[in-house]
Amino acid sequence: MAWARAIEQLGFDTQIVPLRTREVAVEGQGVGTLGRLKKALLPMPLDKKLPKIAEQSDLVVATVPAVFRSALRSSASDRLIFDWMDLWSVSSRTIGDARQSSIAGGRIQARIWNRREAAYPSLVGSNTIAGYSEYEAMLQGSSRPMRWLPNPVTYRPVAHTAGSVGVTRLGFIGNFYYGPNVYSLRDFLTRHSALLSNPKFEIVVAGYGSEITKTWGFPITVMGPVDEVAEFYGNIDAAVVPITHGSGIKIKAIEALAHGVPVFGTAHVRDGLPREMRKFVIDLGRLGTDLSRYPRVPRREFESVFGFEAFRKTVSAAVSDLRLESCAR
Repeated sequence: MAWARAIEQLGFDTQIVPLRTREVAVEGQGVGTLGRLKKALLPMPLDKKLPKIAEQSDLVVATVPAVFRSALRSSASDRLIFDWMDLWSVSSRTIGDARQSSIAGGRIQARIWNRREAAYPSLVGSNTIAGYSEYEAMLQGSSRPMRWLPNPVTYRPVAHTAGSVGVTRLGFIGNFYYGPNVYSLRDFLTRHSALLSNPKFEIVVAGYGSEITKTWGFPITVMGPVDEVAEFYGNIDAAVVPITHGSGIKIKAIEALAHGVPVFGTAHVRDGLPREMRKFVIDLGRLGTDLSRYPRVPRREFESVFGFEAFRKTVSAAVSDLRLESCAR
């Protein structure tokens, strides 16, 4: 959506072409037995066909690596921008390693995606990538432009509702139909069982499918899906982002910073951020310490990195790499 808005501001007519419905992507509907079996063995897709409309477009921004190969076959390379929201070589390995059934398949897919990530960036007009450490690594190997482009997030600190006196509310929000969220949160809860048994702390979870956490046997407060994420952040004192699977940048960490709450996360989460922002993601080992000692990211500093204007400028630069200004209308 942010890409479409930024490109429209450059004067292009745009169309968003989804590869699957929102219900399947967000709520896990419509996935049959064969699909579940495939996912159990192979954590990531390999190839999907790019919709036909792309062949008639002056500019194609492909944001799903599964269509990159199809895009290269159906569109001129100088009309293509590849947006590497995450690296599927890393996702295949880390998500695959989370389950015994998918370890072998994940390792094989990781090798395939490693080769593609080495070759594809040099075959298109421009590239963008969200994870900062991954951006630095890919920058070294591409002969074509490579730009860091995180999702834009609106800076809007929220007022916090009063909780129980003397209780610190630690919150996690995410789509629980997405495996890495489930694997990472369960691992966090298991490793921090002593914290969970401390009456001074309360774990709050929210998001699509978050009701599943009621079956895990941990003392958790479940908010379920929320209409506005601000509602969730107003009900917690600090966010926990214990993600260790997948790759790219963790938007839930940026959203928490944008809403003015302290963020506790893993090294994996910090690696996705530029170096000047990593200090705002506190190590999970410091959970239980005084929250007031941790600074909040200032508005100007946040917006210079994660605001829409910063996003728009990078998109403009990526489109300029292709020299397509004459196609805008």
